[in-house]
Amino acid sequence: MLLESSVGSPVSAGKVLAADSVQVYTTKVQSIVIDVEANLDTKILTDLQLQLSRTFWQPVQINALFRMDFKGVQTLGEKQYMMEDLMRAYERIRPASPSVHYLLLVDGQTFSPAKARNYSLSRADYVRGSIGVISIEVLKLPKYVTAEFSQRRLTERLYKSIKKRLIHMYGYQVAIPDCLLRFFRSVEYIDQLPPDVCPADRTRLEAARILRPPR
Repeated sequence: MLLESSVGSPVSAGKVLAADSVQVYTTKVQSIVIDVEANLDTKILTDLQLQLSRTFWQPVQINALFRMDFKGVQTLGEKQYMMEDLMRAYERIRPASPSVHYLLLVDGQTFSPAKARNYSLSRADYVRGSIGVISIEVLKLPKYVTAEFSQRRLTERLYKSIKKRLIHMYGYQVAIPDCLLRFFRSVEYIDQLPPDVCPADRTRLEAARILRPPR
């Protein structure tokens, strides 16, 4: 299944003034591709498609039938990957392009060499230029799936995580505490955060035609 938005138009080079007053320049990004190598319900992917298409100026494609080639990826166990190896394997499939942001959603746990076997939210995602990877396993761990847990809650967690990663892939950085774009301290912290960035960041991101004005 390939979900694709018809909303959006190519963005021209512009600049964003980040919260710490550092000028960050956007690239000529024309589209966003999200490859899903994870077990996610079709309803979740459809909802994400709609939300992300309303969020970003660029058209969004969600490739729900993506199959990752894990050859050469060091594993510590079943679905336990070294993030750097996983990133390199993904880059072989999706070479960096100035016009496309590629983001991989993958089941399983990801680790860094310095923190092997110490899985946490801080090692659940990684971005290098226009390529990014998000391990969604931590968002579905049993201790975070309470009686109140629902597909809607998982969709919200995924939306916030994807939105944050994609904005950072544009080169945008932020220094305002308790903003969606700051470090996610825990899954509970993600649940408590509002789904949108803070007003100061939204103003700059709208001016750069990265985010659409809210409806």
